[in-house]
Amino acid sequence: MGKQFTKYVSVAEKQSAFLTAFFETFRIDLACEKAGIGRATYYKWMHEDIKFKERFEETKEAFFDKLESRLLQIAEEKKDTNAIIQFLKAKAKHRGWGESVELNHSGKVIVEFVDRAAVAEIKNKDEADDADTACV
Repeated sequence: MGKQFTKYVSVAEKQSAFLTAFFETFRIDLACEKAGIGRATYYKWMHEDIKFKERFEETKEAFFDKLESRLLQIAEEKKDTNAIIQFLKAKAKHRGWGESVELNHSGKVIVEFVDRAAVAEIKNKDEADDADTACV
C-alpha cells in the first residue's frame, strides 16, 4: 500500500470556506465545521487578522441584505402586513417606525438616588401638617 497524501489547505482557503459557509448558515459552529476548523481558530482569526475580521463583517452585512431582500419579496408576494411592519421597524426608524426612542445627548448627566421611604415619610408629614392647618 502506498503513502497517503493529504492535501494542504491554506489559511486563505479555510477562511474563504468559513465565510461561504457562514453566509449560507449564519452560524459560527456550522461554518467552522464546514471549513474544517475549530471555534478557537475562528476566534484567533477575529482577534489577530484584521482583514479576516473585515471580510467577516462584510459577510454579515451581505447576509442581512439577503434577508432584507427575501423579506421584501415575501411582503410583496403575500401582501404580508406583519413582514412590511417588521421591515419598516428595522429600516425606517428615522420615520417613526422604531419601537424604541433613540436619545442623543451631549453634556453632563446627573443621577440622583432617592430614598423612597424618606420621601413617603416627608409626604405623609406634609399631609398631616396640611390637615392640622385646615382644622384651625
